[in-house]
Amino acid sequence: MVYNGIPSRGCYLCRSRKIKCDETKPFCNRCRKSKRQCPGYPVITKAHSRPYPDSRKSVREGTEKSSGSSSSDEEEHFANRWMVYAADRVATASHSVDSTIKIPLHDAASCHFLSNWVLLSPQGTNRGFFEFLLPIQKKATSGSPFHLAFKACSLSSLTQQGLDPAIERQASSYYVKALAATSDALSRPSVATSDSTLATVMLLSLYEIQCASVHGVEGWAAHTSGSMQLMNSRSWKKLNTDLGMGIFVAVRVNLILLGLLQGKPPPTGSDWWGKGTFKDRYALVGLHLSTITSELRHQLDKLLDLDCATLDDFDQLSNLMRKFQALEAQCRNWPETLPDYFKFSVAAWISHRPPDPAKAEALLGPIHSYRGPWVGAIWNMVRTSRIILINSILRCSALIHERTDVQTLPEHSSMAQLYIDVIHEAVAGVPYQLGWFKNRTALLPTMPSYACGQNGAQSRLASFLAMFPLTNIRDHDFATDDQRAFAEGRLQYMAYGLGLRSAAFVESKGRMPSAIILQDYDSRSARQWRYLRSQVTKAAVAEPFEDVPIGSLPAAPTAEVAEDRKPTLESLELPIHPGSPFPKSAQLHD
Repeated sequence: MVYNGIPSRGCYLCRSRKIKCDETKPFCNRCRKSKRQCPGYPVITKAHSRPYPDSRKSVREGTEKSSGSSSSDEEEHFANRWMVYAADRVATASHSVDSTIKIPLHDAASCHFLSNWVLLSPQGTNRGFFEFLLPIQKKATSGSPFHLAFKACSLSSLTQQGLDPAIERQASSYYVKALAATSDALSRPSVATSDSTLATVMLLSLYEIQCASVHGVEGWAAHTSGSMQLMNSRSWKKLNTDLGMGIFVAVRVNLILLGLLQGKPPPTGSDWWGKGTFKDRYALVGLHLSTITSELRHQLDKLLDLDCATLDDFDQLSNLMRKFQALEAQCRNWPETLPDYFKFSVAAWISHRPPDPAKAEALLGPIHSYRGPWVGAIWNMVRTSRIILINSILRCSALIHERTDVQTLPEHSSMAQLYIDVIHEAVAGVPYQLGWFKNRTALLPTMPSYACGQNGAQSRLASFLAMFPLTNIRDHDFATDDQRAFAEGRLQYMAYGLGLRSAAFVESKGRMPSAIILQDYDSRSARQWRYLRSQVTKAAVAEPFEDVPIGSLPAAPTAEVAEDRKPTLESLELPIHPGSPFPKSAQLHD
């Protein structure tokens, strides 16, 4: 059937599945019968209800308009350009998003964004992510900060898929407006800590993930830090609702990821972020271990940047090293405490080495599958934490032994085996996160369910969560050449194939842990410690014996004095236990 420019009034899910919707409000019966969550209905505007020929005509007229046209005219102009662009691609539709190009621009953008970022929880669990966006989106008014931020994220989601580049200009315009509106909302105490404001900040961080530039992930880090500050200022009672808990979990995960990437600790202690009634206690333990990892690494970095380091500060290295070892052992033993549904399984095995690891979807060896992207994300965080902890153990050892060569450290052999194991596991889990099962869905134990009706084995959310172990493997000394090339290739694929530009701009800090050990050796604290220890060594070796005149030596005690100094039987009296049957005056006798 030829598209006439008048969109269907059915729900997003029925439209994406290309079936007729019964349009029952608030949720259609077709979704209910198929046991799917109905994402709701689009708002049909006058601009969307125009017939297709007029839309084509308005495109030609819109190109002649002056730059001083209103924002509504500009929005209509881009909507019409989208219709023309969509019509040109319908006949040769081959892209994964082409199934949505038959609906208006903003509806297609919203559906595409939700189907990539909003992970729905399986029934009876809370292993979803960003689900709080759905109820807030339905209540958001036009022009509100959330409404503007949501449009910016939605349009940028389409732009990163290689569609009409002109849409990126509109997405950027909405982002700037959302920043201004959010800044105004934060200046008003009555709305600064509301669910909508905090959700808006989270959307702004997602925009930066999709549209990062040469500044790397600084934009995402700034918005994540802002969301953490807002969360700290909110009332704890807001966690009693599903909406409040969903926002809290999203902020906490971003906090942990930021700590693993940049070493920033949480603004409050890890115990505070471990609060809340969280149904999945196994995930909570994994999140807590990752949070403590960021805290301990920050303590080490802070210890190496003291203005006036002392030998007492140097003695703290041994204590800190023991903490790293104990925490790494906890992370290593964490899988033994998990139930079957939280463990990974070997879904396939690659029996040959790929000719070009940088372009391969998987390396030689096993391919792991998980019961949902949320479970895989927790595994990624724990594995990334283990790599950071092992790095920190070697850093402490190098500082204590004053060495810069990793291979000469006493812990090298034992840590090398731990590195090999955790990197091998992380590489085996990457294909699941980056859509290797998209055409092999029969191998999956469960199919992930995203909003807007997409049951996807590939999504930007899962890919983003795989970015953190990949950045560690790419620059690691103990990874093989194939593993490093594979990690770099997957990051480039995420940036230019999946639309996560931030993956291409994650800063490389050199080979780890060699580069960081050299950096630690030249730190202010390390230089002061080496100087102080050298002075103590020189004083101990070069200290001369004191020349004492013979006449000034004390005389030997006389026989009478020596006899007086002999211990008497009275001085050998033993203390009597209160419950003893012997009298207190009992003494030893020959």
